[in-house]
Amino acid sequence: MAILNLEVEIDYNFQLIAISSNQKVYTLCWAINNMLSANLKLADSHTINVKKRSVQFRKYISNEQDFYFSLLCNKNLSSRLLPELATVDYIIKVYDEDSPYSESEIISKLRKLKEIQAVYSLDVLKLKSRQALIYD
Repeated sequence: MAILNLEVEIDYNFQLIAISSNQKVYTLCWAINNMLSANLKLADSHTINVKKRSVQFRKYISNEQDFYFSLLCNKNLSSRLLPELATVDYIIKVYDEDSPYSESEIISKLRKLKEIQAVYSLDVLKLKSRQALIYD
């Protein structure tokens, strides 16, 4: 029997911003909405399989006309979405290259929020568990 190998090259056409915050997600969403004039709303949970069990992570999406991004919770009670980022509580995934804000502008604005302790850019290609970020 012949074996057919399928190679798939995934295009990671988004930017990632890591956030460390001890705030509840709804408080952080409110602050981000006010700072970026966004409209983050709770979406269906992001589910991944970890060690033969499904784990759900909260996901908030802002689908404004020119600015589409999502806020992902990096942790739940039993696991992390990106285990190599143990100190990161939330991840912002920016989709549009035509966004009204550059990545550095978003980071600069988020640094002004008292609800955030640390914020920095992530290189998606350097993450071991980057496949967990592919969901839509």
